Amino acid sequence: MARTYPQKKCKNPECPNKSFTPRRSNQLFCEGGCKDNYHNDKRREENTTVFHREKQLRRNAKTLEMLHKDPDYKTGVPVNILKLLKIDLMVCTHQRKNPTTEKTVYWFHNYGLESTGVKPSVYLIHHSK
Repeated sequence: MARTYPQKKCKNPECPNKSFTPRRSNQLFCEGGCKDNYHNDKRREENTTVFHREKQLRRNAKTLEMLHKDPDYKTGVPVNILKLLKIDLMVCTHQRKNPTTEKTVYWFHNYGLESTGVKPSVYLIHHSK
């Protein structure tokens, strides 16, 4: 005779069944698809929150590398170009003061941005070797 267990609520909040009769005492989900959906959603949420900062840092560094190599931006990059290229100055690895200018340099891995103080805003690109 098969053992019976009391009704349980499926751990997946998106489950259409809501409750089920488990086949095992430690069963948390009504079926395998519900379990897969729950863990996929959880992983997707972690990827968008935990790794968002690192993705933004890499994107910023890659864009700054491209701008640093462009001869048009050797004297500085206007802030509207930085905004257009979606560089987020609030997401940086660290900030340091430039000892010669006493201005803050925002670092994104190997590339940094320093405000020139010119209006409209223009930023110099620094590269650490």
